[in-house]
Amino acid sequence: MITRILSNAVLILLIVLIQVSFLSTWPQPISNINLLLAAIIFVAVIINYEQGLWWALSGGLLLELYSELPYGTVTLSLIATSIITNLLFTNFFTNRSYYALALLGYGATICYTIFTFGVRVLLVILGQSTTVMLSNFSLMSFFVWQPMLTVIMVTAIFFAYSRSTSRLKHLVFNPEDHYEISRRH
Repeated sequence: MITRILSNAVLILLIVLIQVSFLSTWPQPISNINLLLAAIIFVAVIINYEQGLWWALSGGLLLELYSELPYGTVTLSLIATSIITNLLFTNFFTNRSYYALALLGYGATICYTIFTFGVRVLLVILGQSTTVMLSNFSLMSFFVWQPMLTVIMVTAIFFAYSRSTSRLKHLVFNPEDHYEISRRH
């Protein structure tokens, strides 16, 4: 139990450090990659929803230290996105296939962008902030590039995970048998 918690904490810290110190220094559109969001989507859909929520909470709290947004915006947006992703997964995308994960990754990234922008607007309406901070907001970046790059990252994580474990091998290598296998589980 302790080793699992420590390994998750190290993974979250490593992902946040890569995102903040490495990916954010690249030019557009690479700097828009939200590696933590891609990892949370993967963990919440493929591994365990509760673990995905813990990743959203702890990773969000770490990203808050490097964000220009009001404190709590990133964490709340990640948790809300994780909840929406789980609702979509349990009600519409009921299998753990690559296609469901890719669609959920695209939709979750758009939800995350809408949540963070919504919190900015809400703070202006409530009088807590005077600007919506649109200086680095670009529709092309946040609604086209970021979702596409998140899907690419989720794809890379999915195939790396499927190569390293036998848990997803039937989904990747025999997609026509997926219905029969998922029915047995």
